[in-house]
Amino acid sequence: MKALVAGLSSLILLCAIAGPAFAQDKAPARPVRSTLHFADYDSEPRLADGHVDGDTLLSRLKELHVTTYYWLVWHARTDWDDLKLFLPKAAQANLQVWVYLVPPSESPPKEAAILIMALSPPAG
Repeated sequence: MKALVAGLSSLILLCAIAGPAFAQDKAPARPVRSTLHFADYDSEPRLADGHVDGDTLLSRLKELHVTTYYWLVWHARTDWDDLKLFLPKAAQANLQVWVYLVPPSESPPKEAAILIMALSPPAG
């Protein structure tokens, strides 16, 4: 028992003297933080036909000094087409665009199909 206590005491003493060790030559540097960005999401103005008014959207984003826009593909079937038209304008204005997709459980076509199935009388 004395030998076990002596061995553990020696080990504790060695750990205290040695101090922490890093795999690198020096301590790791603090993580680099990304620069802040001002963003907007799901605020696209729409034309009477339901398409996104890309020019008005871009104008508003510039006015607010927004650097990133999160484009939600969810409101209309034309969202993808409108996005394709908006991307070159955004690139020219140095605006980052991230496309936000909702999961299938939240997509309008699935909700509509469930609603139709719920309201339809059973066949037979």
